[in-house]
Amino acid sequence: MGGDEFSSKQPSVAPHLGHHTKPTKSKVNTKSPEYIANYKEMLEMVDQLNERLQEATFQGEDRLIALHHKRGSILARDRIELLLDDDSPFLELCPLAGYGQDDMTIGGSQVAGIGLVCGVECMVSANIPTLQGGASNATTLARGERLGRIAWENRLPHVQLVQSAGANLAQQSCVFHPGGAVFRHLVGRSKAGLPSAAVVPCITIVMGASYGAGNYAMAGRAYNPRFLFSWSKSKCSVMGAEQLTGVLDIVMRDSAKKSGRMIDEEMAKASMDMFQAMVESESDVYWTSSRCIDDGVIDPRETRTILGFCLSVCYNTEIKGGNLYGVSRM
Repeated sequence: MGGDEFSSKQPSVAPHLGHHTKPTKSKVNTKSPEYIANYKEMLEMVDQLNERLQEATFQGEDRLIALHHKRGSILARDRIELLLDDDSPFLELCPLAGYGQDDMTIGGSQVAGIGLVCGVECMVSANIPTLQGGASNATTLARGERLGRIAWENRLPHVQLVQSAGANLAQQSCVFHPGGAVFRHLVGRSKAGLPSAAVVPCITIVMGASYGAGNYAMAGRAYNPRFLFSWSKSKCSVMGAEQLTGVLDIVMRDSAKKSGRMIDEEMAKASMDMFQAMVESESDVYWTSSRCIDDGVIDPRETRTILGFCLSVCYNTEIKGGNLYGVSRM
């Protein structure tokens, strides 16, 4: 298990469908200057994505890993690799959770995703004991909640390889109570059993800018798609940073006019510039992925393979209801 978010030796096909689907042949002119420029830009974005995914595979300092091995223990990623079938794909979910956040570990000090155990699709997660003792922080809980929902909606057994120091005591106020709720939900799911049916599942791929009502209409996170992945060029916000800043500026000036106040233009510009920079930062795909608003940032070239695997997972439940079109562009 290297830095790739998704690895597979299998063809991209949902076995429940009983047939292979051929890709649609593109008619794009690959020799046009516009295509070449766009392709180069996308490759740079994918390189950046791969660097960050590689960073997310960090399992602790060398001295801690050496001590772990000295004790006869196995690293988290190696444990999962040994657990999964030899020819199993592994779709790592929310690998960049916590990225760029202060006092957080990338991935919440755990490795998690979907793979095959004795031919059965399972959610598999493992604490990383060589990274802050595998202690749970706020990111661990946010990621765990998302993993639990995916397992619940798709009837996936959840194999948890636990070796943890418990809660990160420095974050106990935001870990202890939500963490207790996670255990309560696990008990509730055990008593209730897994669901036996579901409506037509929705899988969302955010390829570009996804703003406001358009995000809702195309099944953004608020509408609970079964899976949601982002391309590295995508953005998500109530609206574009420049447009949102312009609206705020209009509101501010209208308010000042009604109250008879004079506007300090220099101060207003500085405030608007700061606000626009903040919106641009919070619209960035790595900001949103860090907070589990998607299930991972993916290489566009792997989209079909990942969709095929997700469709296979979705077919663990009975699919019924709905006569809507299956694909919308976002």
